[in-house]
Amino acid sequence: MKASISLMVINEHRLRVRCINPEDFAIRGLGEDLLRFIHGSLTLQSSLFYSVLTATIATTPLQNAPTVIAVPGTPNRNFPNPKAERVLFNAGLSRATCLYFPLAKEDRVHFACRLLTDMSFDDGAAYNEKLIPIARDGVQPDRNVPAEFIRLLSSLMRFAMDLRRTPAELALMEPLERNCSKQISVVNDIYSWSKELRQSEKSHEEGSFLCSAVKVFSVSTSVDIDATVRILRHMIREREHIYDEIVSKVEAEGFSEAVKRYTKGLEYQMSGNELY
Repeated sequence: MKASISLMVINEHRLRVRCINPEDFAIRGLGEDLLRFIHGSLTLQSSLFYSVLTATIATTPLQNAPTVIAVPGTPNRNFPNPKAERVLFNAGLSRATCLYFPLAKEDRVHFACRLLTDMSFDDGAAYNEKLIPIARDGVQPDRNVPAEFIRLLSSLMRFAMDLRRTPAELALMEPLERNCSKQISVVNDIYSWSKELRQSEKSHEEGSFLCSAVKVFSVSTSVDIDATVRILRHMIREREHIYDEIVSKVEAEGFSEAVKRYTKGLEYQMSGNELY
């Protein structure tokens, strides 16, 4: 199904795209510095989703009128009601994917954006119970179940950027990947704290139990929440310094162009997550 698209350049740094389609769309513009999916607002009208998305050039102004491509997302899902459907779209998960991987290839990133699904609380609980022992190195993953052994973010980034690395290069990047994961995890806990706290006060259902670096650090150190958040903000900045130190050491030893692009991709992954 074709999308109806209109493009209006607002000024040298911004453009607005309106697309009409009952499916999810990834709005793409030319230019490596383009942050795809900066904002999206969705309403339900005449059984079609009208999506107005704004893309912003990160550092350089628009040189020419950009080419904008609409990429169909996942097929329509069987939502129980329009509100449930809007909840998924308003979460902006496709936008988050594009912010995570701004160096992604134009013909690949939409596949990453389609990895959106839903899961019942019971299935989610069973899924977590299966993965936690694996994360603790207590159980070996089942190689026939991709979710048990694939490192989602790093694998998605390699695919989206079309990067191929040798086994030695994969091992070389492990310290960077671990540091990146720790930075992203703490950033997520800081920004989601207020929402998680409100949810925990409403119910004790799955997802309302507080399991956050903010809570753990506060309890462990007897420091109040506001002070804990300030300390954790310093910690994530330190993680970024550690990233720079590791990259400098790897550069001194010499590495391939693919590894160079991958290290830059991890940097953007951290900043993209915080921006989202």
